[in-house]
Amino acid sequence: MGPSHDFSPPTPTDRRAPCPGLNALANHSYISHDGANITFLQLLEATKFVYNLSTPLALLLTMAGFTTCGKFGWSTFFNSSGVVQWPISWTLNLADLAQRGSTKIAHDASFVHASGVESHAPDPALVKSLLSVAEAQGGMTLESFARVHAARIRELGHGLGWLHEQVAAGEGAVAWLVMHNPQTGVVEPEKVKIWFGEEKLPKGWWDGVRPTRVVGLLQAKQTANEFEALVKGDH
Repeated sequence: MGPSHDFSPPTPTDRRAPCPGLNALANHSYISHDGANITFLQLLEATKFVYNLSTPLALLLTMAGFTTCGKFGWSTFFNSSGVVQWPISWTLNLADLAQRGSTKIAHDASFVHASGVESHAPDPALVKSLLSVAEAQGGMTLESFARVHAARIRELGHGLGWLHEQVAAGEGAVAWLVMHNPQTGVVEPEKVKIWFGEEKLPKGWWDGVRPTRVVGLLQAKQTANEFEALVKGDH
């Protein structure tokens, strides 16, 4: 019997990323619940299946995590030339995605994760702030997310580097594309609370809440460009 996909919060020893989408996958056991030793194909297939992403988009997102924070397992053997090591596995621990640096994907001015530190869980104050915006507006449009991100950047007192700008724009775009109601164009406050704050899939996810159309790479890129333009226009 396979694992249940009911929500189960992380234990103190489980590993989590600064990303509600990935943490929700682990909390519902679509990837390893402990968040450790996740293979490339496991993460690729989980993101495609749960969030209805196209293969190219899921491949890009998975590759970003693995190339910056993945780990190779090596096999050592001997031949006439001496000791030879060969990679036999490529895995990812969710907690490693919180590593900081100009070549890592964790960035400042996140929606619900604190800046300047390795964050593995949503910051309650930032969740409350995001939720207050959603409740005041009746939901989050793409522009709403961009304005929140722009406000976080102003609080920092400095901009993000090019890579982190691209990552943040991609995150904002994919979050809106995956979570918004296609009838209204907004992410309802309840979804903001559940997905960003509790890191679980919204109620009714498999009964019509999940995107009914595949979210594609070109669509995500165009939305990310729009998000980035909105952020810069709000500075």
